[in-house]
Amino acid sequence: MESNVVKELFSNKRNIVKMSLDIFSIFFSTVIAVIVRYESDFVNHINLSYFFVYASVFFIFYIWNKLGAKSWRYTNFSDVIKIILVNMISFIALLSYYSLFKESFSRSVIFLIFFLSIIIQLGNRLVFRLERNYVIHRNPMINRKKTIVYGAGEAGVNLSREALQNNNFPYDIVAFVDDDKKKIGTYINEIKVIPYSTLSKKLSDLNIDTIIIAMPYLNKEELNTLISKTKLMDNKSINIK
Repeated sequence: MESNVVKELFSNKRNIVKMSLDIFSIFFSTVIAVIVRYESDFVNHINLSYFFVYASVFFIFYIWNKLGAKSWRYTNFSDVIKIILVNMISFIALLSYYSLFKESFSRSVIFLIFFLSIIIQLGNRLVFRLERNYVIHRNPMINRKKTIVYGAGEAGVNLSREALQNNNFPYDIVAFVDDDKKKIGTYINEIKVIPYSTLSKKLSDLNIDTIIIAMPYLNKEELNTLISKTKLMDNKSINIK
């Protein structure tokens, strides 16, 4: 299994570049940490073991968690947690190394390496996400169907996120409809949540092409009732998601 993970990582040039950037972030963080700690005297306190021990442990768990194969443009909460955990393990390993071999070291340098590495690694991923969103907004898809999503829960939010991130997504989501009073009037991914009572008016005012029902928890009877009730408004196309 381990060999397959390594093979997968090194079979793609982008994966190698991403891994190199993450490793370089540790090197850069080490240099900055030593400079911040020792200022003008930093040259006399450069200790390569800071970098090599931290980076070696990081590399092992980086591969184990397949972080190199993850798309930076689709970095999610799980990826963020894994990045923090891998850096935490590397941080503990580095402290343990110096404690075991009784070498002189600076705790503040190790703490700075840990925090700076996380900030740079997550920052790189954020830049890729923002760049993707910029490209999508700069080149909008002109043939998207104007759509209202019925249900501002997890399924509906996922649809709105896909609309933001995927230039080939066929729906232009202009509003959410939900019965939850806490959600009504709020914005989710820049899309307003409106009450059911205003749905009929919105269908006409916004020239809606499609209504997507994003409520997977409904049973068949409830779903059929909702579809029938919605169709009576403006005979719109109904898609169930």
